[in-house]
Amino acid sequence: SFTIFTNAVKNVFGLLPGYQKVMMHKAFPTPDRFGACLAFIYGAVRPALTVCDAVTVMEGGGPSCGTPLQAGLLAASADGVALDIAMCRLLKINPRRVGYLNSLRGAGAGETEWDNIEIAGDRASLENLPPVKLPAAATAARLIPGGLLRLAQPLVWIAPSFLDSCTACGRCVAACPTGALAIEGRLRPALDRKKCIACCCCHENCPSNAVKMGGSPLLSFVAWCKSIG
Repeated sequence: SFTIFTNAVKNVFGLLPGYQKVMMHKAFPTPDRFGACLAFIYGAVRPALTVCDAVTVMEGGGPSCGTPLQAGLLAASADGVALDIAMCRLLKINPRRVGYLNSLRGAGAGETEWDNIEIAGDRASLENLPPVKLPAAATAARLIPGGLLRLAQPLVWIAPSFLDSCTACGRCVAACPTGALAIEGRLRPALDRKKCIACCCCHENCPSNAVKMGGSPLLSFVAWCKSIG
C-alpha cells in the first residue's frame, strides 16, 4: 500500500537490522520521502544479482493480505532497478507511480528507461494477464494534486482497522514506529490517528491477517469515482 510495488529495490530495505526499519518509517513518513530513502539504500548496497520469484504474486491491498495471483514467472537481473522497471511494464503498472523508481531516475544506480532494457527469455505467461489491482486507498491518494492534498490533509488519510479475527497478540503495537496503537486490556488495538503515519507496519506484522488498511471517506470517494471511470 505504501510503495504501490514491491520487488528488487524495496527488498534491500530488509537489510536494515531490527528496529532500524521501524525508525526509517518514522523518519520518512510519506511515500515520496520513503521512496527516496529506498533509492539511497539501494544505491549504497547495489546487489550483484537479484532473482524475482513471481510464480505467485499478490495484488490489491498490501503488504500481507492481498489477493494471490498466478503470474508463473521467474526473472533475474544484475540490475535490480531495470528488473523493477521491466516487471512493472510486464504487470502493467506505470513505473512513474512507484515513488522509489522516480527517485532513482538519473541517480546512476540502475537503468530506468524502458527502451534501454533488453529482456530475454519466455514471458508468454504474462501476455494475457490483466492489469494487476493496486491498493485502492494509496492509488486514490495519488489522484489528488499535491497542493490540494496538502490543503485537504485532515480529510485525506490511510489508517488501519481491526477485524474480528484479531487475537490482541500485540505484535502490531510492538511494530508501530510512532506509538499510535495500544491494547491495554481491550479486545482489539485502539488507534490514535493523529500519530498514525500509514506505514502499514501493523498490517505487515499481523499473524492473523486481521488488519485492514482503509482510506478516509474522501479517499474512498475518490477511489469510487476512479472505479466507475
